Amino acid sequence: HRDEEFYKYVSLHFEYNLRKMIALCRSSGVPVILVDPPSNLKDFSPFKSEHSPDLSEADKLQLADKLKSARKAVEAKRWQEALHMLDEIITRDPLYAELHYWKGKALLGLGRNAEALACFVQAKDLDVCPLRCTTALQERITRVAKDEGAILIPFREILLKRCSETGDSTGIPGDEGFLDHVHPTMDLHQVAAGLIFDAMVDKAIVRPAKKLTEIERINLFSEGMRGLDPGF
Repeated sequence: HRDEEFYKYVSLHFEYNLRKMIALCRSSGVPVILVDPPSNLKDFSPFKSEHSPDLSEADKLQLADKLKSARKAVEAKRWQEALHMLDEIITRDPLYAELHYWKGKALLGLGRNAEALACFVQAKDLDVCPLRCTTALQERITRVAKDEGAILIPFREILLKRCSETGDSTGIPGDEGFLDHVHPTMDLHQVAAGLIFDAMVDKAIVRPAKKLTEIERINLFSEGMRGLDPGF
């Protein structure tokens, strides 16, 4: 269930743990690289939504019916109609995560991609079972990296910029890059590996014998994939 006090202390303890891990690594001479984690935003609805606490049971039933109608409008590509209904419901129940997800879908249909992205992020952050990294935790990662002078791979930001290159013109991460809510495809894992490797070279953590061209790197990845068991 929603518990803002509990969430606050989870966030604080997460930051404490990050700082502790960095300190332990440094005490042993181990360099640290943090990765800002992306997640599937536009193709994965919240795991659990919870109504605003002031709503009666009758209110909840009425809003559930309206959400069902709004979803049907989205699925029928009646984007403007769906958006109007969702805005009305959100005014009455702003904390219900799934409403923001479907509003994002309606906005996508209208080509209002930046607004859609904001809605999908809101849906993720209001998820009562937050198995995707929340904005609060992402901000902690950035702050700790800056304070501790740790290397930070801005993977989430880079993914937002490259989404259109992977076959999606919305620029919002979705099923084209993820197997589920957070686990990237093999291709996206290779992007992450390349970013981490480049950071290691940049900081002289590793010194490669030769600089690979992009084609050579792609060929190496392909060779590695061919070496995997088909079942894997």
